[in-house]
Amino acid sequence: MDFIDCQCFAGGLTYSTVAEGFHLVGKREHDQGFGVQRVEANRHILGNDWETEACDPNEWTAKNVTLVIGNPPCSGFSTLNTSKNRGINSPVNECMRDFVRFAGRCRPPFIVMESVQQAYSKGRELMLQLRDIANEVASCQYTLYHVLHSCAALGGPQLRKRYFMVLSRLPFGVHHEGIAQMTPGIDWIRDLQPSKLQWEPQGYSAEAGNKDAFRLRNEVPHDGFDGHITADRTYFNQINKTASLVPWKEGELLGDALDRLKDNGYTFEDVGMEPHKALRLILYDSLGGMGGHSCVRVKSDRAWPVVDGSSMGKHVHPLEPRLLTYRETSRLMGMPDGWQLKVCKDYPSISHVWFGKGVTTWCGRWITKWVRHALKDEPGDMTGEEIGERERLINITNRFIKPGGQR
Repeated sequence: MDFIDCQCFAGGLTYSTVAEGFHLVGKREHDQGFGVQRVEANRHILGNDWETEACDPNEWTAKNVTLVIGNPPCSGFSTLNTSKNRGINSPVNECMRDFVRFAGRCRPPFIVMESVQQAYSKGRELMLQLRDIANEVASCQYTLYHVLHSCAALGGPQLRKRYFMVLSRLPFGVHHEGIAQMTPGIDWIRDLQPSKLQWEPQGYSAEAGNKDAFRLRNEVPHDGFDGHITADRTYFNQINKTASLVPWKEGELLGDALDRLKDNGYTFEDVGMEPHKALRLILYDSLGGMGGHSCVRVKSDRAWPVVDGSSMGKHVHPLEPRLLTYRETSRLMGMPDGWQLKVCKDYPSISHVWFGKGVTTWCGRWITKWVRHALKDEPGDMTGEEIGERERLINITNRFIKPGGQR
């Protein structure tokens, strides 16, 4: 079962597909080649029988494969983007069209694209257009499955709602066992606490005591992990310094912590922050963080918000006075500890976004698992509601219980 990674960027969906038994034969990216270095650095996991093409999409080499996967930029629908740059006609959506045009030239039985849920709720018309493009290029008929899901419903430790566009020439369905019990994010990184904060690879300390448990969980043999260090950027260092100087309660925003500096005998300059910028952050957080996107100390016993590359600058560890590290962020995205991160060190200005904003491995493995079953003529029992001609909707987004039993 051969597949091609087309605009999977930093490798979350790529790893997931390999872990489910598919064989990677190519990676295709635009000429900027975003994420290519990270994926190239992990051939020990992804295999060596594939080549990268980072160039104009018209020059991507098509191959006869079983599956083409991708998660092209979602900013045409993401609420993190300004409203004037969102919508079906957003220029960035051309990346989605590049994806399906290329996939159509490969004529695979399955095409899977991951995005935000707004790609369905606000962009259903575009998703239908993408299916029609694939049909025209491939000279065949794909059925469009809209698959709404969440990381929490699929076993992961974060509240992340996402969407899969599945184009299939075969009967397709998924399965989901009841209601998932979500575990707090801290449970996935607690064993890293005794480890040193450093870039270099290191083994688990004796205090951690559960190296074998994580070896089994990750399913990829490894001799340790690298990248257990916070990103070295001025703003991030200011947050780390603030966390080390003041009592920063779980659930509190950065503005709350900065506001407490004077009560503890410190000034804004003591954390390397200019007073007018610190006051701006305090005001920003007092107004609700403009959508909740400010820095916050996450709670140790609760469900965690979306964790992605940007979390390294906005999520403070609940038990230690610092932001999350590269390795902790990678863990919370579901990547194995054998997945090398050190290549990020060479690109400090963008390394915090090298985890992507989309695919956690819990979700990636789930969707590719059911693609694999469909290829064996064993589709899952959830085939979805028919909402149009050759168009179906599957929704398992809220099938989970938060830590403590809260739905």
